[in-house]
Amino acid sequence: MHNLGHFLSLVGLPYAIGFLALCFWRRWWLLVPAGLVAAVLAKIEYASVNASDGAGVAFGIILVVFAMIGAASGFVASGLVLIGRTTRLQALRAIYVLPAVFIVGFGVTSRSPCCGKALHNRGSMPTLDREIRLRLSVQRALLGAVSSALAAVTCGWNGNEIVLEFLVDSDFNDEDRERMEVVASEVVADFGDETIRTVFTSLPSDGPKAPVAKRWWAYKRFPPNAYVS
Repeated sequence: MHNLGHFLSLVGLPYAIGFLALCFWRRWWLLVPAGLVAAVLAKIEYASVNASDGAGVAFGIILVVFAMIGAASGFVASGLVLIGRTTRLQALRAIYVLPAVFIVGFGVTSRSPCCGKALHNRGSMPTLDREIRLRLSVQRALLGAVSSALAAVTCGWNGNEIVLEFLVDSDFNDEDRERMEVVASEVVADFGDETIRTVFTSLPSDGPKAPVAKRWWAYKRFPPNAYVS
C-alpha cells in the first residue's frame, strides 16, 4: 500500500497537468485544435523520451503516458461540458463534470493492468539502475561493519530476491556473522517488496557460489586472492 501511494503521488502531477491543459476550453473551434496540438506535442515528447537512454527512461515514459492520459481526460471533460451547454443539461455543468472525469480517469488508469504491472515490476527496472541502487545500498550498510575476517561481498538478484554472499576467512566468528545479518537488514530496508538471502562462503574458494541471475562485487579486500576475477 505504501508503494502504491508513493507511485500514485508521483504520476498524479503529470496527470493533473495534462488534464488542466485541456479541461477549460469552452469552444469547439478552440478545443479541437488544442487537442490536436497536445497530441502532436505528446507524440514528440514520448518519442524523445523513448529514444533516450539511461536508468530513468522507463520512469520517464510512465510520466509522459500519464500526462497524455490526463490531457485526454481533460479533452473529454471539456467536450462533455460543451455538450451540456448546447443541450442545457444541468448534470453536465462544469462543476460536476470536471472533478468527476478527473477522478474517474485517474482511477481507471491507475488500476489498469499496465499500471499495475509497472508498479509490481519496480524491481524490473533497467539493469544499470538496479546495479547502482543495490551496490550503493550494500556499500553504505557495510560502512563500519567490515572486519579483517571478511574477504569480499557480492550482491545479486534472483527475481525479487536479493542475494548477499560473504566470502569469509576461517576466523570469521558469530559476532562477525551477526554484523553481516544487520547489513542485510539495512539493505532490504532500502527496497520495497524484495526479500533477502545471505550466504556465507568460507575460504579458500574459487569464488562466490550462490546462484544468481546477475552478480556484482560490492567489496573486495586487498590484496586480491584467487577468488577475485
